[in-house]
Amino acid sequence: MRTLFLFISLTIMSMSMHAQTEAFPSRVDVTGTGVVKITPDQVLISLRVENTGQEAAAVKKQNDQVVADVLRFLKESDIPDTDVQTEYIRLNKNYNYNSKTYNYQANQAINVLLKDLSKYEAVMNG
Repeated sequence: MRTLFLFISLTIMSMSMHAQTEAFPSRVDVTGTGVVKITPDQVLISLRVENTGQEAAAVKKQNDQVVADVLRFLKESDIPDTDVQTEYIRLNKNYNYNSKTYNYQANQAINVLLKDLSKYEAVMNG
């Protein structure tokens, strides 16, 4: 009786193991993390100039003057013109619901590709 019980138990276990093997095919899962440490050879600096005021023309003129100063500084810092790019220029009319007034906001984004990293501090401080 004991042997019969043992035989039936082993048969049922082997059948369930066989069923699990067919339901879940053999596979290997591997998870890992790679870390690369390098020194950068160039930096992309994104900057934005923004001015706000009551008159659109005055705000645009003020923003253009600041952008011109930035571009002049970059040229004086020997940054090539090909490494300076305007991303966008915007002039928006905004309504302030609290004071029930309109104001204007002018902004311009500029990207500077800095290939000489020794100039980084001077450009960022300028």
